[in-house]
Amino acid sequence: MNIKKQDLIKVYNFLNGASLVGAVSRARTKLNQSIMAAFQEFATDERTLIQDNGGTIDDKGHFDFGKENEAGAKKFDQENSELYAEAVIFEETTKDQFNRLKTALESYDKELSNQDAEAYDILLSALEEEK
Repeated sequence: MNIKKQDLIKVYNFLNGASLVGAVSRARTKLNQSIMAAFQEFATDERTLIQDNGGTIDDKGHFDFGKENEAGAKKFDQENSELYAEAVIFEETTKDQFNRLKTALESYDKELSNQDAEAYDILLSALEEEK
């Protein structure tokens, strides 16, 4: 299953708040663990891009390229856009993990709005493409 890096947190937050029980809840937990690991790797990659392009990062995670490094800032913007568009490949860690999630989400009857609705659509589409 593939999820774009720009969508990782939305999907993670949706799954984290979804009302799921039993085997489906375990499947969700395993996927969310993988999503969090992928997000941490993504954050590390982004920090590396900032530093490789001459930017600095403060203790709060804010970054700056300074007025004298406009070329570095532009290169970072381009490379960071590419990074956000990359898809992360997730593998099942237990048999039928993704199928359980897909089945549960297809019949999910809780009202969804805004980011949850978007994350639901992203996740269900990724699960449907899996087969």
